[in-house]
Amino acid sequence: MLKNLFRRLIFDIKHYRNDYRKIEARKKYLNYFQEKWEKTANKNDRMFYKLLEEDYKITCRKIKKNKRKNFSMKFICLFLPVIIFTVGFIVIIILGNQNNIQISRGIYKPNWKFNLYITGYYIILLVLTRIFSRWINVKKYQETWIRHSTHRYELDEEMFKFVEKMECYEELNIEERKKVFKGNILKLWNKDQKKFDENMKDEEKLKDLSMDIKKDLGNISNKVTG
Repeated sequence: MLKNLFRRLIFDIKHYRNDYRKIEARKKYLNYFQEKWEKTANKNDRMFYKLLEEDYKITCRKIKKNKRKNFSMKFICLFLPVIIFTVGFIVIIILGNQNNIQISRGIYKPNWKFNLYITGYYIILLVLTRIFSRWINVKKYQETWIRHSTHRYELDEEMFKFVEKMECYEELNIEERKKVFKGNILKLWNKDQKKFDENMKDEEKLKDLSMDIKKDLGNISNKVTG
């Protein structure tokens, strides 16, 4: 059970091998596309290909990075609160039993520390839950991973259609095909940039996280003292 859970959430060697094969296949096709492009390329065409190649490689790195962070954060958010809750619950039971033993012996004293431990424990749990939920919601590793994967797929599709003379590239000479290809790639870059700008607006929400936590702590303090 633990092995399956670890494989699903952290590291699956089978998926790793499949991803590696796909990466190698994409590298080969990118080289194949370069060969086709270079046959009739001028200086401007070669410069454009350099931009395309750099964008493609950066996108591949970001896919790998955000995929790893997505599963790592999900693992932390799934197990860390459970661990904290379990440890805190055990501590509360131990302290509660000590308090009950004192009562059974007729030595009853108000255990203010016990109440403070419970209050502090729930405050910490609430703050951590708040931080994790806001962090994931703002960073959006899964959404970013999907965005880069979609962008790479669209680049792959455009290169394949160019080489195979499909759809908008059909019945065009090589210069016309290159012109249409550049226009379509620029549209994909603009589309990806707009999504990036939207994500950056969400990143700014992290600045408000500390203020939200202070408000939560203030509300909890008022409830406890009130």
